[in-house]
Amino acid sequence: MKLPRSSSGQSAPSTSGDTKGSVIAWALGLLLAAVIAVTFFFRGNIGSQPSAQTALSPVEPSITVTTQPRQSVSGGQLTPVPVVQVTDSKGSPVSGAVVAVSVEPAQFTQGCKLQVTTDAEGRAIFDSLSISKAGAYRLDFSADGYRPARSADFVVRFGIPRVLSVVREPQSGTAGTSLPGDPAVKVTDEAGNPVPGINVDVLLEAPGAGSSKLATVPTDADGLAVFSDLVIPGAGDGLRLKFDARAAGVQDTLSGPFNLTNS
Repeated sequence: MKLPRSSSGQSAPSTSGDTKGSVIAWALGLLLAAVIAVTFFFRGNIGSQPSAQTALSPVEPSITVTTQPRQSVSGGQLTPVPVVQVTDSKGSPVSGAVVAVSVEPAQFTQGCKLQVTTDAEGRAIFDSLSISKAGAYRLDFSADGYRPARSADFVVRFGIPRVLSVVREPQSGTAGTSLPGDPAVKVTDEAGNPVPGINVDVLLEAPGAGSSKLATVPTDADGLAVFSDLVIPGAGDGLRLKFDARAAGVQDTLSGPFNLTNS
């Protein structure tokens, strides 16, 4: 097909080429606008985010209890052995730090090592701690320049019964009635802690008449066995009460002498 010629003899310009050029220019402009918008969007979001350095909270140099004591027998080693770890401001273990320990609300037995130096892993191992008095306790750990730490509560139990002692003597009175004084004995372990739940027999020791059992009373929470309302039917002088704890290794004990008269 031949293009019409102008009066000057040249061909007329094509309108389809101009249209394609306009479409391409429009598409490129739209693409450029999208690129600019996306760029500014990401720049704005990146600028609003805190840097990794400011997002991290500073770590305080501190002591952490990694192994908690749970229980012990009076005078025995705390179990498990308490262990703490010392860390610096980066959370890294610190070797060579001296950690001290104290106990509330009592004291350790004599000879316990109360200061321990941390090893290469930042650990201080307290393997020589013992407490004589039965009860509930907690440990406090401290070191210069470090936040201190406190253990969970733990229990020290009473030990093996060892001693039976008279804490209240019988008084003289009248035969056939309740013995005055409400005699009492106490059972304790080697450290002097009261031992509950031990049955104690009481027997009458009469000169020339041997022994006769009168009653059995268990020790209470304070380790006491109280013999109230004891009735001895016959009169006599120089009478004694013999106390026998039903526990291996505990020796019997005698009261002081008393007299009973007929009414």
